[in-house]
Amino acid sequence: MKKIPTSFSPTVKKVEKAKEKTMDFYEALKAVVSGQRIQRLEWEDKRVYGIMDNNILCIHKPDEENKDMRGKNYPWIISDGDLGGDDWIVI
Repeated sequence: MKKIPTSFSPTVKKVEKAKEKTMDFYEALKAVVSGQRIQRLEWEDKRVYGIMDNNILCIHKPDEENKDMRGKNYPWIISDGDLGGDDWIVI
């Protein structure tokens, strides 16, 4: 049995922030249709997200050329990766 010195005081471990609730594409689609913004955890640029714009599913991307943070919405062509992803979050 390993001896623990009497001066030993255990440190409190940092509690990790609660992980974001992830969902599959079907759940994410329901969220975006109800007016929420969605994103995949695997997307590197956290300024990109999915939204509904005039009843069209769109991807919002920042305008890099003009450094305009408002960005633009583009019609979203859903891929097999999007459909199979289970790392969708509401932002």
